[in-house]
Amino acid sequence: MRRESHITGVGFPEAAVNLGVITTGMSLAWPSPILVKLRNETESPLHRPITEEEGSWIASVGALCNTFTLCFLGMLIDRIGRKYCVILTCLPKILISIVFIFAKEAWVLILGRAVIGCADLFLFTAVPIYASEIADKETRGSLGTLLQMLSSLGIAVTKSIGPFVSYTTFSIIFAALNVLVAIPVLFLPDSPYYLYSKGKKFVH
Repeated sequence: MRRESHITGVGFPEAAVNLGVITTGMSLAWPSPILVKLRNETESPLHRPITEEEGSWIASVGALCNTFTLCFLGMLIDRIGRKYCVILTCLPKILISIVFIFAKEAWVLILGRAVIGCADLFLFTAVPIYASEIADKETRGSLGTLLQMLSSLGIAVTKSIGPFVSYTTFSIIFAALNVLVAIPVLFLPDSPYYLYSKGKKFVH
């Protein structure tokens, strides 16, 4: 029997797969508190404070790379499945968030933000597809709300914690959350629609 929330009726798989959107919200708000620290000589962990041009690249490169990511997204979702697309986004986000802790050069942050931007686009696309295909029709509306709520929660976390902790401390928090939200996804089934399209059976 599915375990469902008494409030929303959302089951564990639907809730678990949406948790990753928290870190997507954190990524979206990341430039707001962090760029200020990177431009400050005393707060920046880099060998030197970043320039205005480097700051612009760090803030915008993720959105720029999303244009090219869209070309592969639809193909991957149907080829490897929704669940493994979500896992595929978690792995680079974990790796890059750990790299950010030890980064000393601006180009590392630019490259990392490009990778995370692409991963976030994958996540924001694969999660609602997976959740809608595995959910009962009565809970799909709740799932749409949950996606936006958790994304907003991630933004709130960054805005409320980021300005008051060091760059390194925030990077550790970001890396830890990326690991924590990825763990439940490993134990989820793939969506019944995808399994049916591949001639496999879905066990609820």
